[in-house]
Amino acid sequence: MSFVLFVVGGSTQWNDALRVAAALPTSSRVLDLGTLELMEPPAPGTSYPGHHWPSQGPRVVLELTRMLRRMASDIAAIVLGQDAGRLQRVAANVARRAGIPIAVVPDGALFDAPATLPLRQQVEEMALRWAGLTCGEPLRFGTTKPDLWCAWGPGWVPLLEQFSPAGRVVVTGSPRAADFVALRSAPGDPPQILLCSQPTWVHPFPPSTSAGPAWYRWVDRILHSSPAGSVRVRLHPRERDICEELALSEAVLAAVTVGTTLAQDVAHSDAVVAPFSTVLIEAAAAGRNVLSVVPEHACLETRMSSPAMADPDLQVRLVSELDDFAAVVNELAGHATDIEWGSRYATVAPDTADRCAIAIADLVRASVRT
Repeated sequence: MSFVLFVVGGSTQWNDALRVAAALPTSSRVLDLGTLELMEPPAPGTSYPGHHWPSQGPRVVLELTRMLRRMASDIAAIVLGQDAGRLQRVAANVARRAGIPIAVVPDGALFDAPATLPLRQQVEEMALRWAGLTCGEPLRFGTTKPDLWCAWGPGWVPLLEQFSPAGRVVVTGSPRAADFVALRSAPGDPPQILLCSQPTWVHPFPPSTSAGPAWYRWVDRILHSSPAGSVRVRLHPRERDICEELALSEAVLAAVTVGTTLAQDVAHSDAVVAPFSTVLIEAAAAGRNVLSVVPEHACLETRMSSPAMADPDLQVRLVSELDDFAAVVNELAGHATDIEWGSRYATVAPDTADRCAIAIADLVRASVRT
């Protein structure tokens, strides 16, 4: 019996896959890129057992390629969380060569900017492409030309149609958007601010050794200037994996949320502050005010390659422009609610996983007919 294969790397893609798989009318499997384990989809809400970024060395590439080739005749469609990572492009390459349709249920915001790779990675990528083991461009979204995009909101449609001129774009919303349907009203007194951190030293940010330290120093400064309990910090999954290596201050570590979902953290906040995190879109669509704060001028160029981040309705500031908690609060208070901006790029509805499942099932049926 054929099945839809969800190829996942990281907790966000895992959670999205489990939600959509549960709604699919057809059989499905999950392939964890961290372990290369193929499994029946666990129930939605099952914790992800691996790391956010799995190993991507040549041995893993070869093993993944052989594994996918062996079961290619049984795969009705491959579903990715993004098509920019190396292992995702390896999966897309096998799918393309075997005539398997590719769907992408994005795990976050999309950017249309080439990445700057270290020389070693450039050589590795050239070797993999020469060997016929990968396709697309490293760390650049849309270059594998997926057959289906499950768009978070209508604001993404032009970019996705540009990525896949011959493919289909369906506005489904993110599978996890259902969690944001019924959040408490805001504001609180004093305002409760959620600082969503990001690994600012990796794509889509320009390569920089100073951006990370500058960002963490700013977070520490905001915490020290805020009323007790008014600021909480949510780390990105990649940051959680290497938390001990980041030299975070005691104040930052004490404010980090533990054991909560993103929706729970947003629910207990009146505003969300982050660099270019996807959380800004989700929080705004759920009725929260948001503010993008980036550590360096070079980061400002990044925003122009993403429709959501380049949208003039999103206010963006440098850390040097906001000295303390009061400055952040004043900045947030100086503009209207961001729900209109957020709704352009994130559809919040209780049935978003069902919508993704319907679009994927339609893709499978269409590929069978052809």
